[in-house]
This record gives sequence, structure tokens and C-alpha cells, in this order.
Amino acid sequence: MNSGYSFKFTTMSTIKVPHIFFIITLCISCITCVKEISLPNGTDKKQPVMNGIFSIGGYPSVFRLTYTGSPFSEQTDVPENASIFFRQDGELVAEVSPDANGYCPIPDSFPQTGTVFSAMAIFPEGDTLTATDSMPYRSVVNDNATFGSAGFVDEHGDIVNRLSVRFADSPNQENYYELLVFTWYDFPNRDSFPISVHAFLYQPNTIMSNEGDQDFQPWTMYFSDELFDGESVNFEQNFISTVIGSILMPAPPFGLEEDGTYLLFRNVSKAYYQSQKSWARHRYTQRVGEGIADVSDAILEDFQRVIFAPEPTPMYSNVEGGLGVFAGVNTQIIKLN
Repeated sequence: MNSGYSFKFTTMSTIKVPHIFFIITLCISCITCVKEISLPNGTDKKQPVMNGIFSIGGYPSVFRLTYTGSPFSEQTDVPENASIFFRQDGELVAEVSPDANGYCPIPDSFPQTGTVFSAMAIFPEGDTLTATDSMPYRSVVNDNATFGSAGFVDEHGDIVNRLSVRFADSPNQENYYELLVFTWYDFPNRDSFPISVHAFLYQPNTIMSNEGDQDFQPWTMYFSDELFDGESVNFEQNFISTVIGSILMPAPPFGLEEDGTYLLFRNVSKAYYQSQKSWARHRYTQRVGEGIADVSDAILEDFQRVIFAPEPTPMYSNVEGGLGVFAGVNTQIIKLN
């Protein structure tokens, strides 16, 4: 666990509203049902950060350079001058520079499915950050995916809903997935679009139980193919009726033209999968008190909630020479019947 003065790891949570699904779309050793993630100890020294989520389908890719900073500061430090080199399968694709907020332009059609892509960032102080990942292929997903009443109620008398989707897992390789059920509403004469996220599982299925993450209340369903390598999978999961609601989007999500309930189905790289497991733990431990998400609020309301708050959890990083997450996702948006 970190001690002394802690730093804010600038993650994809700094991304603007249109990219909210990247964070709904970063470890601790727990009881044996939770898989261990080993991470180096933190440091009080300001460090360079390189974050990049590269997406095919869904929202555009995002790449940003920043520095670590104090969790009590609302300001995010960014390098004034830096150079970034993007490569695909070893070939240089583009050389770019970040804007005033640290965001970097990404070449069109970069990266492509099945390729190995990388970035090298040279900060003005001379720090060189590098990272490499691969863009996964899409799974074949059955069009008859459904979401609706499971036919029974929970112990509180609330309706239980069920997601049912069938997909094919590619054999003889490690595959990783992320699923998210959301509903959006197209109300007339509105300049924003409310979205509800179905995030609370009721009795996690075998696949989700195998991940051992439900105690950390993740917002999405991420999992590996450890239990079904190369098989055709009928993925069924029940949800309680409570949703994360009233997320306002400035435009219909993913450019959808028809409102309703949808499944975000992602084939993701191992780096993205590991970052999500780490992020779920980090987010859970940073909930200073029940219903309180900010240290200053906790100090004002109940000092004991600060004293007994969990230790911060280090974030996963696959960036050499600094910190950050560099990962690829391949997204399908599926209308649920």
C-alpha cells in the first residue's frame, strides 16, 4: 500500500463526456476467490503518464499525455512539448504532438484489426515512454440477444432481468471480453439524452464468479475465456432492477438512431482486461464512505470515515518508462430484443 503523500493517477476518467463508456468503461491480494494482480509500489515523484484506448467501433480512440498530480488538485499537468510516434506492425505510421490539454491526434484507420500497434512518447524532460498492444478480432455474436424479465423477483420483491447472448470464442488463444447493458431514451425537444446502465448483477453466473471481482462492484462485465476456450458460449446473467441512471449524453450514444436497450459487446486485449480489474479495485477502495466519493466531503461530514477509509490501490500500467494504460478494444453495439 502507498504511504505518505499520494498522487492522482490521471486515467481515462479525465476524458470528456462523449467517452464516458471508456471508464464504465485501474490491486490487492484478497481471499482465494480473487485473482492476485502484482504491481510495483508507488512513488511521491511526479511521473509522466501515457494513456491510450484504441477502439474499432463505438467511440473514437483517445490518446493523452499528462503527469501524475496531487489528488487534492483539480488541475491536470500536461507536457508543453512532446513528440509521439505511432507504429503498426513495426512500421512508422505517424509522428504527432499533443494539444494544450495533452490530447493527441490519432491517424485514420489506426490501428487495424489483428495488428500489433505501439506508441513512443518523448517528454520535454527527456523521459521516453513506450507501450505495445494488439487489436483483437471481433467475435461472431448471435443477433437474437435478449434482455427482459427473468420470470421471478428477488428477495425484495423487485423484478429480476436477464441478459442472454450467444457468441463464438476463437480457439487456442487467450481471449478477453467486456459487456455492458445500457438503455437510452430519445425524448422529444431535448438537447441531451439520458442513459441508464444495468450494472448490478443478481447471483453472478459461473463465468463472472470465476473472475472474483463482484465484491468490488464493477460497472461492466469483463472476463476471460478461461472456462470456455474455443466454445460457442450462451452467456446468461441476471440483473437486479436498480440501474445507474441519469447519465446525460450530448448526442445519442454511439450514433444510434433508435432508442431502447443495447448491449455493448467488446473483444478486448489482455492489457485492457487487466486495467479494468485494477480500476474496479481502485475505485472501490477510493469510496471514502458509503455515499461519499470525495475526501473533502468526508472530512466535513464524518472524520472517522477518513480514518477508516481503505488504503489506495495501485493502478495497473503497461507503459514502460512511466505510467498509464495502452490498450485495444473492438466494439459491437447490439440491439437487445
